[in-house]
Amino acid sequence: MAGDAHTKARGSEPRLDSVLDSVTVHASGAVCRRSARVELPEAAGVVGAAEGPFRVTFTGLPLVLDEHSLRGRVLVGPPSMRVLGVRRSVRAELPEQADLSPLRHACDLAEAELEAARAEQAAWSTQIEHISALRAVPTPTRRGDPPRSAPTEALLELADFVDARLAELQQQLFVATDALDEAERRAESARRRLDEASTAQPTGPVRTSTSATLTLAWEPAERETVSPEPGIGEAVLELEYSVPGATWTPAYHLRLTGIEGDAPGGSLAMRASVAQRTGEDWTGVRLGLSTADLRRRTELPVLSSLRIGRRQSRPAPPLWRVPPEGLPTLFAGYDAFGRPAGGAGPEAGRAPMPAV
Repeated sequence: MAGDAHTKARGSEPRLDSVLDSVTVHASGAVCRRSARVELPEAAGVVGAAEGPFRVTFTGLPLVLDEHSLRGRVLVGPPSMRVLGVRRSVRAELPEQADLSPLRHACDLAEAELEAARAEQAAWSTQIEHISALRAVPTPTRRGDPPRSAPTEALLELADFVDARLAELQQQLFVATDALDEAERRAESARRRLDEASTAQPTGPVRTSTSATLTLAWEPAERETVSPEPGIGEAVLELEYSVPGATWTPAYHLRLTGIEGDAPGGSLAMRASVAQRTGEDWTGVRLGLSTADLRRRTELPVLSSLRIGRRQSRPAPPLWRVPPEGLPTLFAGYDAFGRPAGGAGPEAGRAPMPAV
């Protein structure tokens, strides 16, 4: 039932590896229950060595859990042990970045070797151009001077020198070209490895995780020891919370038998299709189904006040009341106001109203 992780409750807020035991799926949402073992502060098997409450933290909770639905209780432990409070906390962790300095160093060395190979090839090419430009220049003669004999031996020695030197330089140029090609392949390979390692880094800026911290306390009695199950000095804690993003739909399976016979029969079975996107793995978890509304209001009703005493009858409201005093003199001022002479006015030209 409980997790296999044992964490001692010494220090500040030890972190427990909990196990998801059961899930109750509602029409909209689900209620999850996790359990974990924790070693209690003890001395020779007697609880009460530690003074004051202590805290433990459940890790591995989904980010979508409802903070107001957190509930904690002690499944196995001292009889007087209780949970004082549960607090949710969200932790942000930076992703671990791989060390790319060796790859960058190798890429820099490959680039330096490539530049050196290019410079060496350019130097041999420059020498070949200089040697190829060696030519025998005849001495200018003046007009009227007889022609001079050509220094054949010197010209042949110069040609042999140029040919031999060009052959050596061409050989060095071939070697430098091969070295340049190899340096380019090494540099390209180093750049590719660095690019692949850089793109393999995690792209998310931070990773968030949710945990719940339980505050525990107890009043140890004299020679009070913990329950022998699961172990001396251990307790099993349960954490309950609700999550959205889960639902289930009923499905009915009707199987008919003996339709062609005289005694047809059949069986009707109900199945359920469960779907969830809570971020938790429900594989191997005990599932339960509920048709109740998880989001219904659960406030206590407000009761009206009641008075206890002798009953008094209410007076019946009167159907007629006495006219107020001074009603005949209500229009005395209007009657006393004089009318204009000659009968001109808004009432002139009107026929008198018949008496009723």
